[in-house]
Formats: sequence, structure tokens, C-alpha cells
Amino acid sequence: MILFKFKEEPETRGEGFPCKAFRDVIEASLDRNGFEFGLFHQYKISDTWYTSHTNCLSVAITRHWAWGDSHLWYDGPHCCFSLGFLHIHYSCLGWRCKC
Repeated sequence: MILFKFKEEPETRGEGFPCKAFRDVIEASLDRNGFEFGLFHQYKISDTWYTSHTNCLSVAITRHWAWGDSHLWYDGPHCCFSLGFLHIHYSCLGWRCKC
């Protein structure tokens, strides 16, 4: 559920890019994996908004247990610091990221 939407910014990179606009949102979600709350970046394609999980700052409580840093790359960098069932997701920062 989106709790707050920040100002929409238009695509400024010119022709040939699929995105029409960008915005940040504060969002909370609950699903079978757990609860997540945070600030997420969204992009708009064909009047539909999509959330980028590679550009976020969020806190999640899940059934997955982990300890310490994790850095994954599949559709972009996914960085997280975990304290058991509590996970802090953050945007890949050059000085901190191992992606």
C-alpha cells in the first residue's frame, strides 16, 4: 500500500527510453514472506507505475534468517544488512557495496 507519493518527475533523457516519469513513494506491504516498510523509487511505463527494488531504503521483517551484509546482483544491485529476521535494504553505495 502506498502511503505517500512524492512529486512526479518527467523523463528527461530524450527519445528512445521506455520510462515516461519517475517518483519516490513511501510504501508498506505485507505478504506471505513478511512485512516491509520504506522509501522506494518508481518508474512509469505506458501509464503503469513499477517499483524499483534496486533503489530503495527499507526495513523488512521476514521468515528468512540471516546475519550481516548481503550483496546480490540479478536485475541490478540488491544490498541488505540483516540482524536475524530484521533486514535493512539500501541502495548500492559505492563505498559500501560489493556488487
